[in-house]
Amino acid sequence: MNTLIIGAGSVGSLFGALLAEAGHDVLLLDNHTDRAAAVNARGLLVEGIGGARAVRLASLPLGERTEFLPELALVTVKAYSTEQAARDLAPYLGPDTPVLSIQNGVGNVEILQAALGPERILAGTTSNGANTVAPGHIRHAGKGDTFIGEPGGGGVSERARRIADAFTAAGIPATAVDDVAGLLWGKLLINVGINPLTGLLQVRNGRLVEIPEADELLEAAVLEAARVAQAKGIRIPFPDPVAKVREVARLTAQNISSMRSDVMNRKPTEIDYICGAVARAAEETGVPAPINQTLLRLVKSLHVFDD
Repeated sequence: MNTLIIGAGSVGSLFGALLAEAGHDVLLLDNHTDRAAAVNARGLLVEGIGGARAVRLASLPLGERTEFLPELALVTVKAYSTEQAARDLAPYLGPDTPVLSIQNGVGNVEILQAALGPERILAGTTSNGANTVAPGHIRHAGKGDTFIGEPGGGGVSERARRIADAFTAAGIPATAVDDVAGLLWGKLLINVGINPLTGLLQVRNGRLVEIPEADELLEAAVLEAARVAQAKGIRIPFPDPVAKVREVARLTAQNISSMRSDVMNRKPTEIDYICGAVARAAEETGVPAPINQTLLRLVKSLHVFDD
């Protein structure tokens, strides 16, 4: 399956490496020319699960032309880059190329649908863990499940099943589902509970359940988001959202969340698509969400970088 990936960070690179190792033709679209050149010269360096190796695949600087004809386009950019990624991706797509979003937060699918056409877009979520060691060098930190489905529901589609089967055969356990919205919101609740607080407090994930005041905020933020999801008619895929988030925090106790990493490195965060998504949905449904609104404002305050 010819797979085009836009978003050559840790998750996109991980999926690309595993697909390439399984014999699929993969092309990474990269907005960093130097990183693309390094990957083309030496391969994509992968360590962690599966051992250290250099995976041969192609990387193309954004804007350059190619004859590559994708059977799937995978979007793994940060949520705040989705609109630009859609514009960058459009010239590389065939008339019927499906586009699969595997990103944090809620709202990415709607942006892609508006830019590229609703019929193209599939939604997905993954709990595979990866982080960047250096440009063109990633670490596969944790195996997890991937779920793929049609944004509007309506049953499991053949194309979602085909993509999931290809991913699974490549060592990316994946399942085609008929209610991907519930899974996206389930992951959103986990992100709501962990990401903003680790970014603000600059602690590893596990500390949130060890600091009583942080744990209280985690609980309040997650319960708010769960009430908003319920008001929207979204079925969260676990019975006790707070217990689930605490479990994830403990299982990833030593991890540095992506939002903490972004704050540490003075980069924008995905808060608009995490707590911001909850705040927008709260306004639509009339459900109060003061904790998420406050976390949104606090993290956005960190986006003002003083040199």
